[in-house]
Amino acid sequence: MATALAKGIVDSGLLPAERILAADPSDLSLKSFGSQIPGSTFCQSNQELAERSQLLVLAIKPQMAPAALQGLNITEEETVVLSVMAGIRMDTLERWLNTPRLIRCMPNTPSLIGSGAIGLTANPAVSAGQLAVVEQLLQSLGLVIRTTEPQLDAVTGLSGSGPAFVFSFLRGLMTGGVEAGLPAESSRALALQTLTGATELLTRSQLTPEELIAQVTSPGGTTLAGLEVLRTGGFEELVAACVRAAAHRAEELGRAAR
Repeated sequence: MATALAKGIVDSGLLPAERILAADPSDLSLKSFGSQIPGSTFCQSNQELAERSQLLVLAIKPQMAPAALQGLNITEEETVVLSVMAGIRMDTLERWLNTPRLIRCMPNTPSLIGSGAIGLTANPAVSAGQLAVVEQLLQSLGLVIRTTEPQLDAVTGLSGSGPAFVFSFLRGLMTGGVEAGLPAESSRALALQTLTGATELLTRSQLTPEELIAQVTSPGGTTLAGLEVLRTGGFEELVAACVRAAAHRAEELGRAAR
């Protein structure tokens, strides 16, 4: 996610690559970062990175955060910390880093191509100007929605984990197309365009999902036959349960780190 953020910032012209610094214990990760952000600079340690940064981005797996951030000292008074870690609350980060200038966001993997969905929240110690700058940077990755911190767990479950749920649905569409007689390549192309087109139709339309479903569903028709299978299996309830489970796991990660 750090690569996605840096690439979005550079590609949009908001900052040159020479202003991007990175640190990682993995040489392989740094090599990958450098290949996608040519001109960026590597720091020898997290502390060096913190001392040289106006905006310090924490793109760390939540389970690794205590070890990675142990002993890290934010020395510059104007440095703002942006965390993309799921679940780890700002009060925990403030205790670890000894700074209240904290912002949290939850991006998702489509941010890699500028089509992300991102939740954003900040501590009161962050000025309106600082928050606006970070929001502008994140907008280079896609849609940004400001939330409260408790709502960020729901963002994690919905849009943070949501792409995986969508990919699972798409995999089912592709498999169904093949099993119904289509070549794999044709099934993939039709499934992808179906999802893209349906999403765009809902975006542009003033109609609700229920009304759009009704438009394509005739009594005794093909769509109804498929929908009955989904309803019998509790499809929508399962999708909602997926979101709740992912949000609950984000809450657990936060509690475990306290």
